Amino acid sequence: MIISHDCKFIFVRNVKTASSSIAACITETLQACNLHNTLYSEVEYEYNTIKKYCNPIEIIPTRQVNFLKKTIIFDQHIPMYRIQQSFKPCILNNYTKIAGLRNPWDTYVSAYAWLVRQNIITATFEQWMDEQKKKTAFARFIRPRHRSLTGELIVDKILKFEDIQNEINKLFLSFNLPPRTLPKHKINPNSHTIYKDILTRQSDIDFIAEEYKQDIKIFNYTY
Repeated sequence: MIISHDCKFIFVRNVKTASSSIAACITETLQACNLHNTLYSEVEYEYNTIKKYCNPIEIIPTRQVNFLKKTIIFDQHIPMYRIQQSFKPCILNNYTKIAGLRNPWDTYVSAYAWLVRQNIITATFEQWMDEQKKKTAFARFIRPRHRSLTGELIVDKILKFEDIQNEINKLFLSFNLPPRTLPKHKINPNSHTIYKDILTRQSDIDFIAEEYKQDIKIFNYTY
């Protein structure tokens, strides 16, 4: 999550959509332009410094709230619906809400590959997909951050992973920011792998299609 009060936008980080590269690109550009009135995830803030933007600390759903110190740390992948719970209407109604998006079938394969590389899971892809279908707490790792719990699209701009540099160029132009080449973060050494070579079971293909049916329809994604 990045919230720029100077440019008036909120960037929500969907997993495996180049969100680390986008966040780095935004951060470097804002700092280069001396636009420092910005909130970042994974940074500890004193509540008194941000309370004009936030709801009361007692009701803010974040990665960490220290009630004794009155400090807050926002999760880097906090979904938009939780940002809606945390921030006041003056932010939500007046700021452009942005998220990255990737072909959903490709997203699942990329997420699985990342979890394996990080030694978080040892399951086969099919075993991992069976866990996704149970919709356990761990399965929420890959949930869409740009939609409400009922599936409603709750961001204003989508940056498509498949054309991400052009998407960044257009985004920065809209905020009068200078162009910047997207840095490469968390590059998958097997990124050349075609997701169709991994994702072959029809029940898995159909599950992902159902989970992302709105995005598939609106943004013309196909398996």
